[in-house]
Amino acid sequence: MPKKIILICLLLLAANLAYSNTYYDNGTRYLNTFQYTSAIEQFKNSIRQYPNDYNSRIGLINAYSARASYNYKTLKDNQKTLNDLRSALFYIKYYGDGAMTTALQSAQIKTEKNITEILNLMKPNSTPDGLLVSAKQLRAQGELPSSFIVYQQLMSTKYDKAAAIESGDILKILKNPSLATVYYNKVLRVEPNNYDVLIKIGECYQELGNTTLAAENFNKALSFSNNSQAALNNLEKIWRQQIYKNPADAEAHANLGVIYQQKGNYDEALVEYQKAEQLNPNNITTKLNLGTLYQEQKKYENAITMYDKVLFNDAENVTARKYKAQCLQALGKEKEAIIEYKRVVAFDPQSKDAKNEIVKLSANSDSPDEYIAMIEENYQNPVEKANLLYKAGYDMHTNKKYNIAKTYYLKSLNYNQNQPDIYLNLSDIYVQLNDNPSAIKILNDGKSLFPTNTEITQRLNQFKLADSQRILEEGNKALLKNDYDKALSLYKSVQPQTPDSLLGIASTYQSMEKYN
Repeated sequence: MPKKIILICLLLLAANLAYSNTYYDNGTRYLNTFQYTSAIEQFKNSIRQYPNDYNSRIGLINAYSARASYNYKTLKDNQKTLNDLRSALFYIKYYGDGAMTTALQSAQIKTEKNITEILNLMKPNSTPDGLLVSAKQLRAQGELPSSFIVYQQLMSTKYDKAAAIESGDILKILKNPSLATVYYNKVLRVEPNNYDVLIKIGECYQELGNTTLAAENFNKALSFSNNSQAALNNLEKIWRQQIYKNPADAEAHANLGVIYQQKGNYDEALVEYQKAEQLNPNNITTKLNLGTLYQEQKKYENAITMYDKVLFNDAENVTARKYKAQCLQALGKEKEAIIEYKRVVAFDPQSKDAKNEIVKLSANSDSPDEYIAMIEENYQNPVEKANLLYKAGYDMHTNKKYNIAKTYYLKSLNYNQNQPDIYLNLSDIYVQLNDNPSAIKILNDGKSLFPTNTEITQRLNQFKLADSQRILEEGNKALLKNDYDKALSLYKSVQPQTPDSLLGIASTYQSMEKYN
């Protein structure tokens, strides 16, 4: 026979016998009249309203322990007994400010012993997979404290990340945000870019009144998803509360402006930026933000005015220069934009974006020689040079500027011959320039490098055929004009000889009466 379990109702005296609130009083009354479920609900309500209430916590532990005893002795329901014991353990070990009195330590030992003996009777699946199923089922049933205890058994298993997130979620729901942050931080140490956890931990810090850490985590979440309404709404709430506390907080007004701007509420953003600027006229960031607001609205002249204000005080502000260059570019002032981008590179030689914009704009506004010289000056990698020149050539090709395109394509081949598309594109350009021999020559060059490239081979054969037809037509015209030497020269230039070219040669000799 199994060993009989002795379950003790843990009647722990509250620290303050004179303590009173409606939920706590109702819970105590229900507990004293053995209405355990009603007592649990009342003590939970008390803790929701007063999360750090030690008296209600003790009442909840007593109620769960008492109901566990009833479930075991009277209902003979081991599963319900186990759930209540785990719930009691949750409020003993994991709830509150972390301080453990002697009474709580004693209660923990007794509760853990009872849980062990019940598990020995039930013999549930204790593998990680079995525990995960159990934890999920308990949570789905609303047994959050009991589910939390099971998730703790998964913390050092293959499900540790999921267990940490679920534990944090349960603590957050049960109004213990401080401990919830501990579990969320465990996840973020491994996955610092976990968007959902960043939002959750931000909300916990917000509930704890730590707006600095809350904003830090919401901003991190925003960096991974610019349209995150959860992060934006929480940040808006933080900065609105800060402004309510201190209407003269320029930084809070500026930050609220940023949130409104990201939400697309441009009028509200402008109001907040202007308030911030009035409160702190020397703040460069606010002026920069105003510039980006105007730029987003395509009010480029206004944006440039704000960026110039920033640059007046900080000539080396790379961000302001880059944004100003973008505005100039949008206004079609490409040469001025290039000047600003070059200044960006002067202050930040590693700015690849600025270099790329210079390349793109220079290809449109400079002569080919100047553009090629600029590429050779600013880029060292031959493949990178070849790619930039190819792109410039392609753009000119698309715009039917064939001679410039040809120059860029040929220069690109100097740096990297391993570009089959260039040979095809150049052949098209030569055709457009009525230079079929050069088209055939460049395709022959391509075929020698890429003998298995079917597109080059097909194009070459097409061009050779078309060129042969052109020569035959010119030979026929010469023959009709009795220009026999020219006709023979043209017919014989067709290589390899075709039936039509041989017939042309024979016809010419016949006209010359040279029958042999």
